[in-house]
Amino acid sequence: MQFFAQPCILAESLNANNNMNKNWIPHLTILTGQTVDLLPLQKEHVEELYLAASDKELWEHTPKDCSVKEIFENVYAASLIESEKGNEYTFVIYHKPTKKIIGSTRFFEIFP
Repeated sequence: MQFFAQPCILAESLNANNNMNKNWIPHLTILTGQTVDLLPLQKEHVEELYLAASDKELWEHTPKDCSVKEIFENVYAASLIESEKGNEYTFVIYHKPTKKIIGSTRFFEIFP
C-alpha cells in the first residue's frame, strides 16, 4: 500500500531552538492510498469512529476498553488536544469503497 502526503512535507534541517514548539506535521495533512485515506481526526468524525470502535473484541489486549463510550470519548478528546499541541497526530482511516470510517491510527510522541 502506498500513501502520498498532501501537503508534501519537505525534509529540512530543523534548528532545535527555533522549532521545538512547532508542529512537525502541518495540520490537515491527508495521506492518500488506493483503498484508504488517512484523514486528520476532527470532532465530526468521533460518532462514526465510535461505531467502528464499539466491538469489545477490538480492545481485549489493550489497556483501555474504548468500546465503552465514556472511555472512547475521553481518549479521543485527549487525542484532539494533543494533535493541536503537536505532540501527536491522529488520523481516521476512511475506507474508499464503502465510504466509511473503519478505524484510526496516529503518530505518538512527536518530539524533535
